Amino acid sequence: MTLVIPPGNAQVIHSLTLTGDAERMAITYGVDLAVEAPPDPNATASSLHQAFVQTMINILATGYQLVATEMRYQVTGETFPRIARHEQVNPGTGSSNLIPQNTAYLIHKLSAFGGRRNRGRFYLPGVGEPEVGITGALTTAEKTRIQTALNAWFTQLNSIPNIDDVIILHSTGITPTPAPTAVIGFQIDPVVATQRRRLR
Repeated sequence: MTLVIPPGNAQVIHSLTLTGDAERMAITYGVDLAVEAPPDPNATASSLHQAFVQTMINILATGYQLVATEMRYQVTGETFPRIARHEQVNPGTGSSNLIPQNTAYLIHKLSAFGGRRNRGRFYLPGVGEPEVGITGALTTAEKTRIQTALNAWFTQLNSIPNIDDVIILHSTGITPTPAPTAVIGFQIDPVVATQRRRLR
């Protein structure tokens, strides 16, 4: 399935690295742009990068780094999306007593609509060993800590010039691709999630 980026919308990709791991990790979401072609798209990519740094870098664990933010956006009449990119290495400052990187916080993208296509999620790496029990459940304090940071990040994203909303972009499928879905918030899942492909 192919992700559809309608004109006036963009896909945001935050690239993360982990010391000793050659494979990059990604956090992705969509945004609704105020105009199809921002007057300075690289400045918008930079603002998206700084929003993560200002609110989430203390959640990103020591050993992880945010290294780049890319914004892919579509303009009417053009075949391929345009790409704006901001590169800047920002080391995480959170806990360093970590479990393996195939286990991550699961973050839900909430919307006001039901149905599978109106839901989204992303993985946030860097779970600390003391913050998760043997069944994968996060401690109450850790859920509160992560959720507080997510709320601040979501508010910051919605305050960036040239961005109207955070959205869920949809992929092609057996039914017509719906319009992007507005996101009303990010929510931490009480149980961590695994990405088996990250450990081989």
